[in-house]
Amino acid sequence: MVLRSRRDYLEAIRSRYRRAAKEAKSGILDEFCETCGYNRKYSIRLLGKLRKKTAGDNIAGEPATRPSIGTRSSLKRSIGHLGLHGLFK
Repeated sequence: MVLRSRRDYLEAIRSRYRRAAKEAKSGILDEFCETCGYNRKYSIRLLGKLRKKTAGDNIAGEPATRPSIGTRSSLKRSIGHLGLHGLFK
């Protein structure tokens, strides 16, 4: 199975795996491991984690998320490293 097909299969089966009860997850996991040839533990990690959002995933009209600038203390450290102590108090 080529990488693109594995990714498509992963996306298709991930939601079913996450909704399933513990007993059903074992069967889904066996099927996924056999189909893709992945190790069982690696498959658990792949199926359990959330899908990453890409730039094209935003719905029209939905505001894009802004990156956080960090905490106040990290901002103070950044100012200190840049030698801007006198400009900000």
